[in-house]
Amino acid sequence: MGHDKDGSIIGVYTEGKDTLPSTLWTYDSHDARDYGTTILQSLIGEGRFDFPKSLYSVVDCLKIATKNKPNALIIDFFAGSGTTLHAVNLLNAQDNGFRHCICVTNNEIPADKKGGEHNASDMIKQNLRQGDVDWERYGIANYVTWPRTKCSIFGKDITGATLTGNYYDTDISKGDGFKTNAVFAELTYESAWPIRLDRAFNSIAPILWMQAGCRGPIIYEVGKSYKTTDYYGVLFDYNQASKFCQKIKDTPTIKTVYVVTDDQRRYSNMVKRLPNIEVHRLYETYLKTFEIYGEGGLD
Repeated sequence: MGHDKDGSIIGVYTEGKDTLPSTLWTYDSHDARDYGTTILQSLIGEGRFDFPKSLYSVVDCLKIATKNKPNALIIDFFAGSGTTLHAVNLLNAQDNGFRHCICVTNNEIPADKKGGEHNASDMIKQNLRQGDVDWERYGIANYVTWPRTKCSIFGKDITGATLTGNYYDTDISKGDGFKTNAVFAELTYESAWPIRLDRAFNSIAPILWMQAGCRGPIIYEVGKSYKTTDYYGVLFDYNQASKFCQKIKDTPTIKTVYVVTDDQRRYSNMVKRLPNIEVHRLYETYLKTFEIYGEGGLD
């Protein structure tokens, strides 16, 4: 309805359409033991993560925030066991939504035995350190968040057995999983050598896909002219700009494109030629400087 003196938004619930959520929720489905811990254990087993939230309490929060936003993007900066992503998939299954969820987590492990069987204290005694394979495999991302995500989507537990029963108060079978995709992207610091091996574009490919809406396949390999999916495209050779623009115009589902060029004029020209498309520039010097051509060495 406007803004307060401190700049905050003054919002009201339209009478007859929505009601203000109460401060205290006492629904049975919000019990963190029965619908948080038990659900997680049914997916990945016991002892991997303590005190996950109830799946259904998160679903209810998402309903309030995105009830009329079936294409919303939900960001979870402290993913933990992955309850939020699980809840997004369940809510989409309930109302045929197309919400996306980006989970961000480190791969830490508990400091001591209070955190479980696999902890930093014991691993250090075994001469293991952060970065070692046998250390990283028990980090929260690899040991909890990612396994839960895969199990819930495929409808199978960590052993491969099909999940049983339906989600609370729905006819959605746990064993059917979800019609969705998931990509695990690891944030790394690239040294000069991998870049010289032409991994520069591969490293940023998932980011381009995410920016374009996380739909369809990821364009990983550098093309000689251009490459497209049903949802975005990358122009590698500006000499193919006309064909590229025609391809974009012939694919109405494409809303985002990337142009590899250092030339501001070429980039501006592409923006004009694709007026209803979100056009981004990728710097040619970054992607091309260290390319390898055959066995002839570095160009």
